[in-house]
Amino acid sequence: MNTDKNALVRVDGLHKYFGDNKVLRGITAEIDKGEVVVVIGPSGSGKSTFLRCLNLLEMPTYGEVWLENKLVTPVDPYLHEDVMELSKTYQKLYAQYKQEHPGESEESIKEALIHRIKEEDLLHEKHEGKAYKSLMKKIYDENYVNINLARQKIGMVFQQFNLFENLNVMDNIILAPMKLLKMSKEDATKKAEDLLKRIGLSDKANSYPVQLSGGQKQRIAIVRALAMDPDVLLFDEPTSALDPEMVGEVLDVMKELAKSGMTMVVVTHEMGFAKEVASRVIFIDEGIIKEENTPDEFFGNPQNPRLRDFLSKVLI
Repeated sequence: MNTDKNALVRVDGLHKYFGDNKVLRGITAEIDKGEVVVVIGPSGSGKSTFLRCLNLLEMPTYGEVWLENKLVTPVDPYLHEDVMELSKTYQKLYAQYKQEHPGESEESIKEALIHRIKEEDLLHEKHEGKAYKSLMKKIYDENYVNINLARQKIGMVFQQFNLFENLNVMDNIILAPMKLLKMSKEDATKKAEDLLKRIGLSDKANSYPVQLSGGQKQRIAIVRALAMDPDVLLFDEPTSALDPEMVGEVLDVMKELAKSGMTMVVVTHEMGFAKEVASRVIFIDEGIIKEENTPDEFFGNPQNPRLRDFLSKVLI
């Protein structure tokens, strides 16, 4: 892959397996600063998993995620090929062992596999075992890199809002900036007030989530993510849980963010939003990117047969 060193987010050979289920099968993509990348595809295609791997809510099975030219997946890039090779071997052995030993605990399986990898010298003693240690770090201690630092830079807005029901709107927004960014309560509150004003919900600062409509909850969730000053915002089907009449108010906020230059990656079924706002549209199916292009070309002249079939069913 010809990588763009100036890309804000770079993904190289991203795979994610859940047991035998290979959800992502080699995603390679770049997201530039200020881009709005819309990801579409059928249910179960891997779209949401792709997003969750970008900010490490899901740890990739193997592959790399880079943010501002810094590796955020816990694998030493110098050892990447060896670790990928060993990771594939581990996944193969894991599936085989689990089938042969149903009901055995995950810890027991891991312990058995680590001994087998050592005994069969599956790494061929490359790099004096450093790659082996790196993979074991990945398997056993997935937080050995500062994952929280990456998540501060890559904000996420969820389908189901994920607000804290026991906190009012203001406390929902200021909690993370105070705890993670070490902002004073005064500064965090001032910032939250400015953001609430921006989305027209200043009067809801003392309300609790149960008192809000779905559209209001989602706008608050967006503000909560913005309060962390992220470099990129991920949206995982942000309107799919909303009543139809509330969709517009959330999309309007997202459009305003796009105009302001916010880098965004949006998984959505809102094709109108993709046509109007996206810099680029990506079609994921069966865990791989089957087509990506500008909105005009993507919707007006799709090349992939699977994409043409998909669009014929979702476009009215």
